[in-house]
Amino acid sequence: MTIDDLANLAEITSGIIVVITLIFLVVEIRDNTKALRATAIENFYNGYLECTADANRVPDLATAVQKAFTN
Repeated sequence: MTIDDLANLAEITSGIIVVITLIFLVVEIRDNTKALRATAIENFYNGYLECTADANRVPDLATAVQKAFTN
């Protein structure tokens, strides 16, 4: 094999590796987005539960929480 053959082989290999890396990054970003959405939903509901727990003790707060969390 000549140097030109090796250079061509290296170029083809690096192109394939770049494509594989991009596919891996797309999969990781999708998984991370799903995890972030799940965390955001969990935080929202935890906040809602804290507000409703406080609302049980203070009637005016119960009215405010009800207005805040309806459509």
